[in-house]
Amino acid sequence: MSLGERIKQIRKYLKLTQKQLAEQLDLKQNTIATYEMGRLTPSDRTISDICREFGVNEFWLRTGEGEMFAPKTTSDLLAESAGKLLGSNPDSTWTKIIVSLINLPEEDRHAAIRIALKIAETLREDVEKEGKE
Repeated sequence: MSLGERIKQIRKYLKLTQKQLAEQLDLKQNTIATYEMGRLTPSDRTISDICREFGVNEFWLRTGEGEMFAPKTTSDLLAESAGKLLGSNPDSTWTKIIVSLINLPEEDRHAAIRIALKIAETLREDVEKEGKE
């Protein structure tokens, strides 16, 4: 499979049109088309942009060997989860809570975790009591 075919495979896997892929990479749609047809080879910069933007394994993109996507780090997974939780509203209550927790000194974060665990334990006990009644 050629580099162009792998770019097309990424695009199809992500359910993007050539235009959408081009917009995310700040390219033109016909540039993506010429990559996919093998008429033009993307620059190292474009390859790097594809890998960074979509989490693609650069070795796979260049050679076809290995996995299509780079393994996600704990930081990647945390960022994705935070993004889903917080949505696009920087003024949401969840955003304020998380930012406040992050900015606490370490010992205060540990205290906050202990408080949250105590609250969870109390709520669990209440649910168990309701189930027995």
